[in-house]
Amino acid sequence: MIKIGFILVFIFGFSINSFGQEAGVGLEYPLIVKKNIDSLENLLEKAEEDTTQIILLNLISRQYRVIDEYQSFIKALEALEKAERIVLGNSVRGFRECIY
Repeated sequence: MIKIGFILVFIFGFSINSFGQEAGVGLEYPLIVKKNIDSLENLLEKAEEDTTQIILLNLISRQYRVIDEYQSFIKALEALEKAERIVLGNSVRGFRECIY
C-alpha cells in the first residue's frame, strides 16, 4: 500500500511539472538579455551627457544581474564613480540613480 502511494505521488509530482512548462521556454532568455545589453552599450557609446551615461550604465548593470553578477557589479561601480565625479558639479540626479 505504501509502495503504491509513493509511486502515485512520484508520478503525480512529475505530471504537474510537465504541464506547467512548455518545451524551450526560458532557454532564449539569456540571449534576449545579451541583445538588450548590446543595444544599451551601443547607446552608451553615443551618449554625450554624463547623466545619460550613468543611467545607461545602471540599466546595463541591471541586465547583467541575470547572466553575470560580477559584470553587473563592475558596471554599477562605473556608474557610481562617474556620478561621484559629477555630483561635485551639478548632477544630483545621476548620483541618485546609482544609489537606487
